Amino acid sequence: MKQFKIYSTAVLMGVLCQNLSAQNGDDAFRYSHHQMEGTARFNAMGGAFTSLGGDQSAIHINPAAVGVFRSSNISLSPYLSHVGTTSNHLGTENYDDNFIFKFSNIGIVLARENSGSKWRSSNFAVSFNKLADFNRRSFTSGVNTTSSLLDQHRDDLTITGVSNSDPFGSLLAWDAFLVDKDTNTGEFFTQIPNYGQTQVNTLEQKGDLRETVFAYGGNYDDKLYIGGSIGILSARLERTETFQEVIDPIDTNNSLNNYGFTNQLDVDGSGVRASFGFIYRPIPSIRIGASAQSSSNLQMEEYYFTNVSANYDTVSFQYESPDGFFEYDVKTPARYNAGIAYIFKKYGFNQEKFFTLFIPNTYEVYWNMSAEKLIER
Repeated sequence: MKQFKIYSTAVLMGVLCQNLSAQNGDDAFRYSHHQMEGTARFNAMGGAFTSLGGDQSAIHINPAAVGVFRSSNISLSPYLSHVGTTSNHLGTENYDDNFIFKFSNIGIVLARENSGSKWRSSNFAVSFNKLADFNRRSFTSGVNTTSSLLDQHRDDLTITGVSNSDPFGSLLAWDAFLVDKDTNTGEFFTQIPNYGQTQVNTLEQKGDLRETVFAYGGNYDDKLYIGGSIGILSARLERTETFQEVIDPIDTNNSLNNYGFTNQLDVDGSGVRASFGFIYRPIPSIRIGASAQSSSNLQMEEYYFTNVSANYDTVSFQYESPDGFFEYDVKTPARYNAGIAYIFKKYGFNQEKFFTLFIPNTYEVYWNMSAEKLIER
């Protein structure tokens, strides 16, 4: 799969893994590895916002970012994702495009100024952000002249027998008469004695890992910004994979035309994590920031089943496995972030340029805020 994204490097990032557990290594990586998406400005700077703040997506890596806001704010960040997949199976090359429209960030900040106090403001924010994207699609096909998937089911039945066979695999092949037994020899055989069939595999996967954050932060004398947050993590994955074998029409000795196995997997999970951070401005042009995010325990539930369809010259069969259910936990790593930023104040930015900077795909609405304060943020 080819998916092109650009990221910049943060100054420092530490990750602490504690008791990482899941159903398998793929699950642990899928729900622990964050390729965070967000606002246009956040994406353009590669997410290096630990020491900057003042951005809806930045709240998810350093909750002190909410204290940098000078006024209330609503933000929407839609975008169009394109993933192209190239595959090669038995010398046949295939390509598939997948376009998805979605929102990477939606959030609101409610700011309150404190007159007569060095605590200049106290702000509250609710922000939704994508942490990982599981959407992908692929198509693979080719002519196999040396083997068939049914060979594996035949071998499994030979070892286990019908009564102990896999209800999600070889038993379905048996029920659909894709694998049968010779009453004379007692040996199992498949309905594809002659190879040369076309194999087709299609995969469609949807889902994401998202976080909804409730953050509170303050601004002390325009020098120190601190904040804390509670984040609710939500994971969703829907995966449908279909494998088909289509018999060559010139093979008139075979009554089987085609068959297909479809595997369906639905995963839901949720968890909670806490974050704390600060941003310090020793001088107006320098910002130093750090944050800590606790680990989270994602409680996952998987539902899965398999169905088979087989089409013969005069009859068709369809069978479905029992519903499968599995529960497991994924304990994601704790994360520590630190960074330092130097602000080239207003260089390259006038008010006209600044206001057009975020127009392409992030839309922000402010109230009770001057243009000077917006540029300073």
